[in-house]
Formats: sequence, C-alpha cells, structure tokens
Amino acid sequence: MSESQKKIEALIEEAEGHPFGPQERALLAEAVRLAQESGDVELEYLARIRIIPSAEMTGDTDAVLSNFAWCVAKNEEDPSRFPTHREDDDLLWYYKWIPATLSSHTTFSREDILAGLANMEERYRREGVGTHGVLQARFSEARRSGRMAEAEELRGLLATTPRDEYSHCDACVRAEQVDYFLEAGRDEEALAAFDEIMDQNLTCGEEPESVMGAVMLALLRAGRTEDAERAHRLGYRLARSNEALTVVHMQHVEFCALTGNHARALTLLERHLGGLVHDDLDQNGRFGALLGVGVAMESVALAGHGALVVRGSDDQDLVRVLGEHQGEYTVAQLAEAAWAAAAPIGAAFDARNGSDRYARLLSEARATVLESYPLSLGESETLRIEPAAAPAADDVDGWIERAHWAGVSDDAAGLAAAVHSGLAAHPTPRQKLSLWGLLATMYSGQERDEAIAARVEVYTSLGLDEEAAFEAEHGATMAGLLDEDSAQSLRDLLAAGPSPEITGRIRSELGIYLLARGETDAAMRDFPIDKLLRDHAD
Repeated sequence: MSESQKKIEALIEEAEGHPFGPQERALLAEAVRLAQESGDVELEYLARIRIIPSAEMTGDTDAVLSNFAWCVAKNEEDPSRFPTHREDDDLLWYYKWIPATLSSHTTFSREDILAGLANMEERYRREGVGTHGVLQARFSEARRSGRMAEAEELRGLLATTPRDEYSHCDACVRAEQVDYFLEAGRDEEALAAFDEIMDQNLTCGEEPESVMGAVMLALLRAGRTEDAERAHRLGYRLARSNEALTVVHMQHVEFCALTGNHARALTLLERHLGGLVHDDLDQNGRFGALLGVGVAMESVALAGHGALVVRGSDDQDLVRVLGEHQGEYTVAQLAEAAWAAAAPIGAAFDARNGSDRYARLLSEARATVLESYPLSLGESETLRIEPAAAPAADDVDGWIERAHWAGVSDDAAGLAAAVHSGLAAHPTPRQKLSLWGLLATMYSGQERDEAIAARVEVYTSLGLDEEAAFEAEHGATMAGLLDEDSAQSLRDLLAAGPSPEITGRIRSELGIYLLARGETDAAMRDFPIDKLLRDHAD
C-alpha cells in the first residue's frame, strides 16, 4: 500500500470517529481530494459513499445528490470494484432518500421524481430486495405532492406488505404517518401514532425530535398541555444543534409564541434565523420554516410587540430568502417578509405537483395566528431583559451561576463566555469540574471531548482514579441525552456499587431520563426527584 493510500484510509478512519458535522466532512473532503490526485478511484468511492449519509443528516442536499449519482454510476460500471456494500455503507439503503430529496426543490420536475422512484424500484427488484421501502417512498412522495387519495391507497398497501431489511425504520414509518394524518386533519390518529413512537422509545437520525416538533400544536389543540410542554422542552433540546432541522426550530418558536411565551419565542428565533439559508436546495424545508416564522412573529406582533427589533435580521445572507431590506427587521416587518417569501415558493411547488397543497398549508398557517394556548414556561413577563451585571473577576461561584442560567436559556455563547471567565478566576478543582461539566452539556463533538478530557484531568489531580476512569468512559453519555440502551448501562453500573460521587451522578441522570419520558412515578420512587425538579426545571 502506498503512502498516499495509507493517508487516505487514515482520513476516512478518523472521520468515522467524529459525529456527522463539519470536522467529519472536512476529513472526507480531503480524502476525496487526495484520492482524485492519486487516481485511486476505489478509495474515492469509499470516501464519497460515506459522505452521502453525512450530507443527508446535516442538510446538504447538493452533496447528497452529487455523491449518490457518482457512486451509482461507478457501481453500475463495475460492481466488483465499486460494490453496493462498503462496510457500514449501503448504496441500496441510500436510494430511499433520493425521491424525497428531489421533491424538496422545484428545480426537479415531477418526472424527475417519478423517474427516481422507478429507478429505485427497478434496482431493488434486480437485487432481490422487497418492495416495502419502495412503497414507503411512493407514499411519502404522494403526500408531499398533495395527492392524498393516492397516499391513502399506498398507506393501505404498506399495511399489508411484509417488512424487509430495506424497510424504513419504525420511527420514520410512524413519523411519516403522523405527518400524513396531521395534513389530512386526522389529529387523533396522528397523536396515536406519535404516542407509539414515544411509548416504544423509537429513535432514528432525526427522530423523535422532528415528530415532536410536528405534533406540539396538535397536542395543544387536544388539551394535552403537559405532553405539549414536554415535547417542546425535550424536543428542542434534541434538535437545537442540528442545522438541518431549521423547520423544527421554527415550530418551537411558533409553539412559544402561541403559548404566550413571547420572549422565549424571540430568543429562539434570533438563535436560529440564519438556518433559513442553510440549504438552498431544500426549498420544502425553507417553506415550512418561513410559515413558522410568519405565525410566530405575527402572533407576537398581535400581542403588542410588533415594533421590537429582531436582532441579527440584517444578516446579508438572509437577503436571498427574505429580499432586500434596510437594517434589522421589526417583529411585524419580519412576519410580513416571511409570508411574502413563502408564497412564491408554495406556488412553484403547487405548479410542479399539480395540486394546491402548499396554498392550503399557507392558508392554514395564517389562520393559526389567531389561536392562543396560554402556558407558562417560566419566563419573565418582560420581553427584553437587561443582562444581570457580570460577577466580579474573582467570583468563580458567580460565573458558575451565570453559566448555569445561560445553559437553561440555551445560550451557548453566553455559557462558554461565563465558563472561560470562571476558569480565569483561579477556581478550585471542584469548581473546575462544575465549569467544564456545564460546557460539556451544551456542546457536542470536539468541544465536548475537550471539556470531558479536562474533567478527567481534574479528577486525576484529586487522586480520584475511579471517577477519572468513569468520566473518560461515560462522560459523553452523562453530558448528553440518555436513550434506553445508555440508561440500562447506567443502571448496570449503579448495581455494581460505584463510589458515592459516581452513584449520585448516575442517579441524577436516570431521574432526568425518567422525567423526560413522563415516568414521574418511577422517578419519584427511585430517585431524589425533588432536587432534580429544582435543578432541572427547564
């Protein structure tokens, strides 16, 4: 193996150690570049086939389509050199994403989309794969194009077609059902499907955070206020760092506005407004996000806050979505700009699809502005709050408190600033653990890894080797959101009788996990829930 090949393989292997995101993509892009320079097409294929799922999960439609087309062409040209399966990557599985990806922008005609579906079906038959995945893709296309009668027929076929190894996962299948029922005005069935997702703890790359965003309004309308609040708090925490989920972010902004939490709505909007320009080829997602902005900002304006300035709305990148505007938008101006930007997008989709789906969605969104579901999320009644004075330079506890409240408000920049100010104020080892721990809970990827490594170093300096080993192995789990597998792993560790410090941390995380799942009785029975509720009220 040449030095060039070794370097390319090392880059691809290093990328596997990173979550989907900029660092991982940069490594794969460099691998592609080096493979092209050296003329090693097999390694270029390996790098490109890995880019496809990364691009899909980070909202890079152009990269999905270009790399998929390249890999399919090579696979068709020589299946032995460019096999369908390469380790964890499966070109047949990725076929399922293409029709929905094509349908997300009107650049692609309906003939293009139907051809993509036909290619998928032909390839699956050639490979001896079942038809369930194809039917699911056709169901999704029918719903997206506004052909609800066709979608209902396909839904019936799906119910009687055996699942196979290329079926969509249970979480995605049920989430698609939720979207269909909501659009059909069948909220009761939509919420039943949603309850199945949550009761069975079904997860996927962007689930359950996507479906939680979709059902919040239906939950409010059904009088399930506590479930709606839980969907907002947990769903936003799951979705907030994924730039591909701008439409979900704006659903949370809309939820806050319609429940009377106008300050929170404006804070979240300002945090995610730049997401409107994240993926120019995902016009479908942009349309949905614009509806969320329109509903939220008009609702806030109707509450008497239309003259407030939306900070960051003068970003020049937003011009290609919202049009030319002098300076920052007010709340009322942004509402009108969002409606105005959404209308031509919807009209273009309806013209392509030969339906009125997008016109209906726009009309329904505008009617939603008049709905109101008062619900306190614990915010101050003052819409714009002046920041509290910064702690004194040597007040480490003050910086810890400031970082804590920045985390509660999902203010990553404020949290990071407070943590680094605290670290510069000569903290004790225990204070360092608190500061680095707060940073780990807010970030992912390299930032989280660095915070956890710093905590390991502190534990080691204190002579707490068991705690240091626990942090090194389980720090990322403790800093994130538990799923059933990780929760069970923590239960097993707890049963082994770790140190009091580790025991306390595990019990706290398991208590939060049960609260998020709505299992209040179990949390109260097994964990110090009163303290958990005080410490994690938001």
